Amino acid sequence: MGTESTQPEQSAVEPGPPARRLLRSASSGFVVLLLVLASATVRVRTALADPEFDAVEARGLLKSDPALLFYVTERIVEAGGGVPDDFRADPRIQHPETTDIAAEFTVGQEFLTAWFHATLGGGRPLHLNALLLAALLASLVLPAVWIGARALGASRWLALLATALAAVLPANYRTIGFILVREDLAFPLFALHVAFGLRAARARRGVDFLASGGLLAAALATWHALAFFLLLELLVLVAWRLVDPRPLGAAARRGLLALALPPLGAALLVPALRASDLVFSPAFGLAAGLVVLGCRGGSPRRGSVALASGFGLGLALLLRAALGSGGHDHVFEVLVAKLAHGGVLPADPARISFDARLLWQGPFATLTLREASWFLGLVPVLVVGLAALLRRRLEAGALAAVLAFAAASLVMAWLVQRTALLPGFLLPLALAGLVARVDTSLKSGIPGVGFVLAHAFLLSAYLRDFQSPWYQPPGRNAEIRALVRWVEAELPSEAAILGDFMNSTAILAHTRRAIVLQPKYETERSRRRAEDFLTAYFHGTPADVRRLATERFDCGYVLFDRYTLGYLSRYTGGLAVDARAWPPGSAAETFQSVEADVLENVPGFELVYRSPTTIRQSNGAPYDLFRLYRVTDVR
Repeated sequence: MGTESTQPEQSAVEPGPPARRLLRSASSGFVVLLLVLASATVRVRTALADPEFDAVEARGLLKSDPALLFYVTERIVEAGGGVPDDFRADPRIQHPETTDIAAEFTVGQEFLTAWFHATLGGGRPLHLNALLLAALLASLVLPAVWIGARALGASRWLALLATALAAVLPANYRTIGFILVREDLAFPLFALHVAFGLRAARARRGVDFLASGGLLAAALATWHALAFFLLLELLVLVAWRLVDPRPLGAAARRGLLALALPPLGAALLVPALRASDLVFSPAFGLAAGLVVLGCRGGSPRRGSVALASGFGLGLALLLRAALGSGGHDHVFEVLVAKLAHGGVLPADPARISFDARLLWQGPFATLTLREASWFLGLVPVLVVGLAALLRRRLEAGALAAVLAFAAASLVMAWLVQRTALLPGFLLPLALAGLVARVDTSLKSGIPGVGFVLAHAFLLSAYLRDFQSPWYQPPGRNAEIRALVRWVEAELPSEAAILGDFMNSTAILAHTRRAIVLQPKYETERSRRRAEDFLTAYFHGTPADVRRLATERFDCGYVLFDRYTLGYLSRYTGGLAVDARAWPPGSAAETFQSVEADVLENVPGFELVYRSPTTIRQSNGAPYDLFRLYRVTDVR
C-alpha cells in the first residue's frame, strides 16, 4: 500500500473560477427560465378562467383585429405553413377591391402560430394554440430585463430581482385572453433589442450590436407601432450624444453600423415597411442623424457639420409627419389632439378630426392615474426617488439614457394606454441600475424581496376574478356565434357584407364571406371607408346607407350592431358625448329601433336576421344586438 496524499483534490472538490462562473450563469439562466414559464402559465390560466373565454370554439370569441389576424393565420395553415396563393391580392378583406396582406399588415406572428399549430398543436383548436404561443412569447420580456440589468452593472441577484419585479407588474399582462395581438411578439423583440444594445454599449462586441439590430428589424416588421417606440428611443439617444459629444472608438463606430444595417434592410425589403415609407419616417431620420453623430471623426468642424445635418434631418422628418405628410400621420394627429386637450376627449367631437376620433378609443385611450397605479405600482415612485438621491453620481451614460427613456415612456403610456408595457419593461431595468449604484449597506436582499412580494400581491389582486373587457357584456359572444353560424348556413358564398369593422371580421374569419371594413387603420383607404360608413349611419338616411352599399361597395347585405354602432362608435361618428337622441330621420334612428314594425319596413331593405335577446341590461330588460338586411330594389 502506498502513502495517501493529504493534499485536497482541487478539481474534484472545488470547481475553478471558470467553472464557478459557468455554474452561476446556468443557475441564473434556470431561474429566468422558471420566471418565463411561470409568467406564461399565469397568462394562460387567467385567460381560461374567464367565464366568457371559450377554449373549445373560436366562433363568438373573435372579432375586430384578432378575428382579422385569425383569418390570415387560418389561410397560412391551409397553405401548409406557406404563403397563400392570393396573399398579395386577397378579395375578401376590403371588398370590392383586393388587399395586399403583406403590404398592408405587418405579418409575422401569424406564420409562427401556423407553424406552432402544425408541429406542436397537439390537436388543440387553432385559437387555443395561438393563446399558448402568445403567452410564451410575451413572457420573453423577462430575459430582456435580465440581460439589460446585467449590462447596467447590476449583480446577478439584483438582475434576478428586477426580472422577478417585471414578472409581477400588471402592466406586462394587459393582453391576457386576447388572441393574436401584435405586441405579444413584437414588443419582446424590441425589449431584447434594447437589452442587447445596452450590452453592446458596455462590452463593445460586434455580435451584440448585430443582435440588437436584428431584433429591432424583426420587431419593426411585426408591428407598425414599433416605429413610435423606436422614435422615442432615438430621441433619447440623440439627446445623449448631444450631452456627451465625445467621438466613439473604432469598435463602437463599426458596431453602430452593424446595428443600423438590419433595420435598414427590413425597411427596404419588408412589404409592409416599404408601404408605410419607414425609411422616410422621423425614426429613420433620427437614426441617420445618430449614425452620423456617432461615426464622425474628432475634428470640431466636422463634428459641428455632423451635428447640424444629423439632428436637422430627424427634425425635418418629424415635422413632415406632424404636418400629415407621412405614413403614420394619423397617429401623430391623435397624439397632437391628446396633448392639445390634456388627454380628455372634448365634448364637441367636431373639435378633433375623424382620424383622431377613430384612434382615440379602446387601447388608444388615455391612461388614468388609477390605471397607472394598478399597472406600475410603486415602481415609478422608487425610481424617481433613487434618481433624485443619486443625481450627482449619474453620468451621461447608459443608465442615464435608460432613465430618460423610462420617463419618456411614462408620457407615452399616459397618451396611449396600450403602451404601458414600455415602462413595465424599462422601470425594473432602471431600478436595477440605480440600486447597483447605492451604498453597499442599502443593497440588502430583504427590502428587494419584500418590494417584489408586495407587487406580487398587487398582481394577485389585479388578476383575482379577472374578466377581459374584450368579451363583455355577457352574452355578446353567444350573439356573435349565432350570427356567424346563420351567415355561414344561409348566405351564398359570394355574398359581400357591409358592417362595422368590429363584427365584420368575425364574419370574415368564420364564414369567409367578403367584408368591406377592416379594423387596421394604417392606410388612408381603410380610414376613409370607416368615415363614409359612420357618416352615412349617424348623419345620413337609410337611403344613404343603401347607396353606399350598392353603388360604392357593391354589397348585397348590410349588418347593424346596436352595441358597436350605438355605444362604441357614437363619438367617432360625430355625435356629442351628451347627445341623448339620434339625429331625426337618420339611419341610426331607424336601425337602433326595437320596434318590429320599424325594422321590418325600411324601404330598400329586407330584414333577414335579427339576433335573439340573450343579453340583459342592468335593469333586466332584453337587449338584442344584430340586424342583418338584404338590400332590395326600392319600389
